[in-house]
Amino acid sequence: MVATKEGVLGGVRVSRARAAYARLYVDLLTDWSWISRRVETIAVLTDGLRERTVSFDIDVNALRTRAKKYGLARADHIPVPLGILNKGLILDFDLRNSRGEAVSLFNSAEDSAMVGLVGYVAAGGLPSHCRERAFEIMRDVALDFPTADAVMQWYVHDDAKTPIVPDVVSQMSPSDRKVWQYLVASEHGSLIERMAVAFVPTTWYDLGKGEELFKLRRVEDERDPLIELLKRTHARNARASAIPGAGLVAVRVSETSGPVREHIRLVAPPGTFFAVGVFLLWNATSPIQYEYRDRQTHTRQIFYPGKVSEWTRVRSRYVFSLMLPNPQGVMRPVLLWTWTIFILLLAGAIAQLSPFEVLSYIHGSPSSPGAMVDAAVTVLLIIPSIGLAYVVRSDENDVRHTLLRYVRGWALFCLIPVLLASLALFVDLSNDKPLLGLIWLACAGVVGLSLRINLLTSIRLRRFLREVERAAANTSLRQIVSEPKLNPFRKLPLSVRTARAFILGVNFVATLVPAIIRWIGWTAVCLLGFGLILSILGWFFTATRHEDFSFYGVVIFQADASLLDFFDVIAGRIRELPATFSRAMQNSERGLVFATVAAAVAMVPVSWGKLSTR
Repeated sequence: MVATKEGVLGGVRVSRARAAYARLYVDLLTDWSWISRRVETIAVLTDGLRERTVSFDIDVNALRTRAKKYGLARADHIPVPLGILNKGLILDFDLRNSRGEAVSLFNSAEDSAMVGLVGYVAAGGLPSHCRERAFEIMRDVALDFPTADAVMQWYVHDDAKTPIVPDVVSQMSPSDRKVWQYLVASEHGSLIERMAVAFVPTTWYDLGKGEELFKLRRVEDERDPLIELLKRTHARNARASAIPGAGLVAVRVSETSGPVREHIRLVAPPGTFFAVGVFLLWNATSPIQYEYRDRQTHTRQIFYPGKVSEWTRVRSRYVFSLMLPNPQGVMRPVLLWTWTIFILLLAGAIAQLSPFEVLSYIHGSPSSPGAMVDAAVTVLLIIPSIGLAYVVRSDENDVRHTLLRYVRGWALFCLIPVLLASLALFVDLSNDKPLLGLIWLACAGVVGLSLRINLLTSIRLRRFLREVERAAANTSLRQIVSEPKLNPFRKLPLSVRTARAFILGVNFVATLVPAIIRWIGWTAVCLLGFGLILSILGWFFTATRHEDFSFYGVVIFQADASLLDFFDVIAGRIRELPATFSRAMQNSERGLVFATVAAAVAMVPVSWGKLSTR
């Protein structure tokens, strides 16, 4: 019962020899034990672009035993499936053997013929003309390209209650639809439904040569509706507990419809690393118990799938990972640049608010206004401009560039207060000289907020990277029960939803109130610290210039104040702080408002929680 290649793939009529090839093909599709090992390496190129390399170690003796089982022991070539892949945009597709030689794959017509034979086998209990019609129906299903809604329907439907009906089948006659229903209800029903949204890359395998290794490489634009949905669902928790700007990578894993010894490797783009990853099996209607082992380095994650409670209910497999930018080579220039701007503005504010009034001196006297303003503005703008080349880089891949948008956005935000501080030098504030210093102080406070955010981000990135490097030598066993939770609130009764909303509201208030209290406290500490610095400068001024030091009409230190007087005055001002601040606020009108706003902005609560990497 040996047929030629053309006899296996051509025509509608199915001979006994052709039926033997069909049964062998279905057996290989449902029991993948003839593959000794399967290694899939997935490289993330962009947000949706993936490069996948899958190597197959084939047990030649097991394959020959299968062929002999169906009377094909003398066959030179048999059709061998190499996985089950979702239909989608594939930019590059290449199959090679162990010697690197190109191996031809079935084209769409030949693939659809093999899927038609799957339908023929599944319709084994029907009359011959119905089986041939099942062949034609499955061939049309294989050639049809499903919509995103059809793929999503396959992911979330209930096998027992809502069987899949592809669009091409819904347009057929009632008798054809009954044949389809029979196919779905057969023992190969899950495989039949899978063929509506997937295809099987197949090649002719030479039993005489007995090739033991194949490598299948493809580059595809992965736009899977379930991946997008799960990505949005998990993003609420993962983003809230990780670093702002972190990338959530959801990658579909090629399916085999049965247990295979597998290694799944997810490779990070250059300049990035994976902080945490989970291997998930998906079924929309009931939980799946499974286990796997994993290892991780800072450049890749490796998963070793293990036992699964019931393979027939595995609807899809994917890896969900948190990808972060590597802080090396980028965070140090960003922080140095931000620190430089912050110190420049803060030093200018202190110098102006001190009795020396440096910025007013730069502004010039009434007889020669603006004598040194141009030079000062040039220095103020040129320093950030030089450092800008180290902050904004154009020689990075798209993924790293996207992950660093948050960090660089806050760094570039510092240019706004620098510009405002520069413009303040051109405004005549000779009648209110402290106001110029307070404006610079407010600008320094805004830069301080950016500095705090990027500093905390840098600390967390380095902590994640160290923990990943420490755990690189460990292999962990995970035992998971995967439960479908697309929208856990959708089916709850109104009273339960209301109670849950009330609990969430209470938790929000319980978190917000302490944050506001801490915010107010740190703002007060910041103002007191800055006031202490000005007091030290004022005492130094009175000791060297022999003049009183006053701030908005409030005499802080009298001329020739001793060090003992300094401590007495500070203690007295602290006791009279509300009255002193109120008087200075009235005299300064809008001036001290800048100082208060600067301190409040600089101490804005910056916290996103913690995410353990193991």
